Amino acid sequence: MPRVRRVVPLLIAVLALALPARARAADEAPAKTYTIGAIHSETGRFSEVAKMVRDGYRLAIDTINAAGGITVDGTRYRLALETADDGSTADGVRRAARRLVNEADVDALLGPYGAALTSAAVPVAEKAGIPLVAGNGSGDLLFEADPRYLFSIPTATDRYLAGVIDMVGRHALAHGRDPAHLRIALAFKTDAGTADVRAGVVRAIRRWGMEIVVDADLPASPRPGDMAAIVERVRKKRPDAFLVSGHDKGGLLAVRRMAATDTYVPMLAVTHCEAADLIEKTGKAAAYTVCATQWDRFMPYSDRRFNTANEYAFLFKERFGYEPPYQAAQSTAAVLVLARAVERAGSPAPRAVRGALARTDTSTVFGPVRFRDGRNTAHPMLFYQVRDGAYRVVGPGRWAWADLVYPAPPDDPPF
Repeated sequence: MPRVRRVVPLLIAVLALALPARARAADEAPAKTYTIGAIHSETGRFSEVAKMVRDGYRLAIDTINAAGGITVDGTRYRLALETADDGSTADGVRRAARRLVNEADVDALLGPYGAALTSAAVPVAEKAGIPLVAGNGSGDLLFEADPRYLFSIPTATDRYLAGVIDMVGRHALAHGRDPAHLRIALAFKTDAGTADVRAGVVRAIRRWGMEIVVDADLPASPRPGDMAAIVERVRKKRPDAFLVSGHDKGGLLAVRRMAATDTYVPMLAVTHCEAADLIEKTGKAAAYTVCATQWDRFMPYSDRRFNTANEYAFLFKERFGYEPPYQAAQSTAAVLVLARAVERAGSPAPRAVRGALARTDTSTVFGPVRFRDGRNTAHPMLFYQVRDGAYRVVGPGRWAWADLVYPAPPDDPPF
């Protein structure tokens, strides 16, 4: 049975010391409580990345409370967070969601990590008629039953790596090469969320007329041997790009195996680089790897609670001791968007909050959020390239502050 925990907001008193006297006085006045339930992978295979998710929630809630909470139709509310461990399984998600709704009596839910787990929480939220804000889940599978109470913060999953295909296609055109002659290798996990990532990539490949020369499946928990067999296939086919999506382990295994076997491809593109600590764990072997990301601290995003995205990143690192990955930033955004919706609704009633969420069109430190049928249609996907031991934004062109190096120099690093 999942554990339900009340996460006591930390550093509220410290943060409050920096506030004006009027804000501190307001904070001392009696307030009601708006309780948010977080379905959280405290244990299981997603526990490491889920910590980043939880830290994103905590920073948002503590910052809001330190500034006096939220005001709903003239009444002040403090935010409280209840968490329930899902064990990183769909059954655990369903148990955790029901426990939060039926026993903790939460006013709204924050979804678990990943689209596959989030999909297990959707029916519970729909039956209870309370908002479910998915800070770390997106994709077609979440919306198959046309849910009314689900709102997804991230860019749609089918756009995660599709932009890589567009980048190499445009590069071919710019250099007088027919994109239809490009050959692509794929290695993707088979879970529902990653299947959406692959579907978006395949659509882009077909649009450009490119050829898929390797199309490999990764198991739920890939091991070095799984990647070794795939990299051997890639070595033989010599593709123009190799795309990998296997959560944090997939990218790590690909970079390490290619370095160990001196396998070269003009572009290796992966997901979840930050959560995997790709640069720190693979060093020079990661050079020129392209990484899909939802967020960068130097993007021109702003929010009234944290000011700029860069200032948010400084505050996050000061609080938790590490740089915030996009999973933390989008988790913070989930709380911010929900809190604003409660204020705009003028009532904590779930139906009223659901209506306010549906009308959301706002800016956060994670970026723009505008919902259409529960999907965030305003947020762009970004692409890093690892260069000189750092992530540099190389696409899309509107947001890039460095040029894409393609093809990667074959001798730097010596794969």
